[in-house]
Amino acid sequence: LWAIALALLLALLGLLVFLLQPKRLAARRARLAPARLTTFLEATGGFDGLLRGFVCRSVSPEGEVSGEITAARPFLDEEDLLSEGAAALLLDSLTGFALWASGFSGFVTAELGLKIEEQARSGEQMLVRAWVKEAPVKPADPRLREQAFLAFELRRAQGDGKLLAQGHQTMVCIASRRQRLSWALQLRCPPLQDFIWSRDMKKLKEFSVHSMPVDKVSTIRELIALKRDSGTESTPNESRFSALAAPRLLNVMGVEHGAATASMLCAAACELQAAGGGLASVREMNVYYVNPVMAMQTVHITAKWAASPTPAESTRQASVFMRSSERGAVLARGRISVPAPPPPKSVPAILQRLPGEGFVAPGLRPLSTRPLFVPGGLGAGRIGGFRSAIQSQVTRRSSSGSDDDPNTDIAGSNDAEDGDDTDGDDDDDDDRARKLLRHLAPARRDASTSDEEASAEEDLGASSPLQENEEVHRVRRLLRRPSPRRHHIANSEDEASEEDDDSDDSGPKDQD
Repeated sequence: LWAIALALLLALLGLLVFLLQPKRLAARRARLAPARLTTFLEATGGFDGLLRGFVCRSVSPEGEVSGEITAARPFLDEEDLLSEGAAALLLDSLTGFALWASGFSGFVTAELGLKIEEQARSGEQMLVRAWVKEAPVKPADPRLREQAFLAFELRRAQGDGKLLAQGHQTMVCIASRRQRLSWALQLRCPPLQDFIWSRDMKKLKEFSVHSMPVDKVSTIRELIALKRDSGTESTPNESRFSALAAPRLLNVMGVEHGAATASMLCAAACELQAAGGGLASVREMNVYYVNPVMAMQTVHITAKWAASPTPAESTRQASVFMRSSERGAVLARGRISVPAPPPPKSVPAILQRLPGEGFVAPGLRPLSTRPLFVPGGLGAGRIGGFRSAIQSQVTRRSSSGSDDDPNTDIAGSNDAEDGDDTDGDDDDDDDRARKLLRHLAPARRDASTSDEEASAEEDLGASSPLQENEEVHRVRRLLRRPSPRRHHIANSEDEASEEDDDSDDSGPKDQD
């Protein structure tokens, strides 16, 4: 009888404790949460162990965690900036702990999104805040799982507290009925929860000896050890990699940590970006988890560009897939945004300098197929284009002694248009023409000058003062402002002779 009475009394007490609301014990759980988080980070040998430098300041019963951490190794990349893997680790770990502190357990990450506004530098102090946006609610459809929505912020501790990164996370419950019942008893019986907690921490310490020590981890990218597949050819638009789910990349459940998976996908996108010569950094990520990655499993990652960026876009998106084998089931997939490569710089048109003139762009139709004269010794002595046409016209007119000018109609039209030219303008044109003739004479003595040009030079040098004045006037007319008909000046003696015949028959005479 005494045994039966004692059993009934214990059952009644257990029922009363079970009927108590968990919120009455939430204050105690929140008060012990910072110390338990520190114990967990020191005991675990998984990916969460990299956060040993995190200092938890406060935990609220509603599920809000805040603390501080310093940007130091192994959270930095090769440029001593906070890596995207470290930001993903802070997001995934602290939001999960915030959900656990609010009284829910047995949840895993289904979706993780992170946007990096600015990268913290080495030695900077950062403020971290993670909280539960929407607590889990049991769905009406039994086929669906409970979902929890969480948020995350990372700010600079010094100065104005500028936002460095922000993210969101969706977690689903995968606990069985037995696990749910066990967790419900722990929430309503604090001594049972303390006992189970101590037992789990001892197990984590035993398994941590198989993981790489945190002190030997230089960077997260070095830890994940992403390797490019040698059996497949990589293209500028697609690359393939492989990695191993090492013990240091696992979580407390023995599968790969969600932040470790996100780090692998981001590293693959950065390698794809670096192969094209761009800046290897991540602006934004959205990772979706399909199947868990088991411990010591080799995964294959494929990264390819989703679309070509437009000139107005500053980022470029890469689609990354993680599979159990090259053509196996998809374990995780992500959409990673990286900086778009800078547009190619437009090369300005090469400027050519005409003798006695300024720099002009070679956009007009050349007067000759020979290369233009380049000052400064580049191509010196090669006479062509505008100068060669003028020389041939002047030489031909000087040798023939005729006053007929095939370009008189052109010059005449210009003179008709500019009938108000002053004597000062004519003098300026004469000076420019004489300078051009003096500039042409030495250059034509170059060794590469043809016989035809040499004979023309002799004729030019032997001209009388009267002929020289006529040559000056002819050159001056060619130096007048552009006219559409000037583009039809012939660049060979045959074409020039045909124009001479036409000008003799129908063209106006030169009156200068």
